[in-house]
Amino acid sequence: MNSESFPIEEYEVVRFVYAMSPDGVPEARGETRAIRHTIEDAFSKTKDCVLDEWERLRDQALLSGLDGPRGFEVIDTEYGYDLLVEGELVVRYLIHVREVSAT
Repeated sequence: MNSESFPIEEYEVVRFVYAMSPDGVPEARGETRAIRHTIEDAFSKTKDCVLDEWERLRDQALLSGLDGPRGFEVIDTEYGYDLLVEGELVVRYLIHVREVSAT
């Protein structure tokens, strides 16, 4: 058996949105929402984040007089969750694995 230990990893929960740059060019913007030390905790946090986003958008729709969250869909993916509204991707939460240097 190999005596080398596995690298220490941490899991970054990243929120991606697609927006227009000041130049009018569409671009993806990423923002770290959390760092977790187990993959299970990272997926749990990612799910919490996307459901919070869904609730926020649902509440905005209801306040605008719309008939609830029609066309809202949360899709679990291999790397996180996507939130779609009427088939269009609104936000994506991904888990990024990164190695932590041992000190």
